[in-house]
Amino acid sequence: MGSSYKMKRHLTLVRAEDVRFPTSIANVEKLHSFWVQSFYDTPPIISELDRIEPDLFHRLACLKALDLSRNRLGELPKEVGKLISLRYLNLSHNPFWELPSTLCDLYNLQTLKLSACDHLRKLPQGMGKLVNLRHLEIDCTDSLKTLPKGIGNLSSLQTLSKFVIVRASDGEEVTCTLEDLKYLKNLRGCLKIEGLGYATNADEAKRAELSEKKHLSDLHLDFKPMAQTGSEGKVIEALQLHPGLQSLVISSYGGTRFPNWMVSLTNLRKLSLQECQNCTILPPLGRLPSLVTLYIDGLHNLKSLGLEFLGATINTSKIYHS
Repeated sequence: MGSSYKMKRHLTLVRAEDVRFPTSIANVEKLHSFWVQSFYDTPPIISELDRIEPDLFHRLACLKALDLSRNRLGELPKEVGKLISLRYLNLSHNPFWELPSTLCDLYNLQTLKLSACDHLRKLPQGMGKLVNLRHLEIDCTDSLKTLPKGIGNLSSLQTLSKFVIVRASDGEEVTCTLEDLKYLKNLRGCLKIEGLGYATNADEAKRAELSEKKHLSDLHLDFKPMAQTGSEGKVIEALQLHPGLQSLVISSYGGTRFPNWMVSLTNLRKLSLQECQNCTILPPLGRLPSLVTLYIDGLHNLKSLGLEFLGATINTSKIYHS
């Protein structure tokens, strides 16, 4: 890489046959954005990123955007924490097991993409330090079964693909609770809450203040594992939702009745009830004026849909029971 590149601000590296990662990129000290493009049908460019000289990260102090997605990276070097100007980091579609704690030193970071990191088991405990983070994309991360305590500190967060709670005794490290959602007032778009089967405290569920999440359009309440604690009904009733919600999925709920607040979701267009095996009756969903699609699956104790359910305004052709 010649001296003419030293003042470049934006660089995209596209793989060529038998090319190695050019360590001379460290000489482009004023680089603002760096995209590394790789595809699954060709050998990755930088699958050995951990072997790159740490000096690369030290010298790219001006870097604001870094995209290393789809490069089959098994490890992210701890020196990534030196990129203190970084605002955008895309690590999606990489087989990480975990991320270095130094990632939490990127206090200017606004977007962190980890979608489809299938093996990712946990996030660093210091995530709460990323107070400028606005977008945390962790969809399609099935191995990620816990979120660290401190997520509630991310009050600027707008995008959070999923929120995971666990039984208090399950992990050695401190994890987040439902109450941490209280402080995420700017969440918008889609959110999935996993592990609600572990929630046994209705007061804690109420403190999540989901009714204040006016920018959420799609919500999935997942009660796996179905713990049969006897408190499921009180917990779901306490999860009062904002009436502006447009799509709702409730899955693996162990109670016999759905919450009364469901009929107050006047903007709801799509409702999906899945594997709620103990449910014997549905609320009068015919009162929902905006409902277009109702999907029912796995409600084995639900024997019939009577007129009290249909109401006077819903078209029965829109009801699908599989």
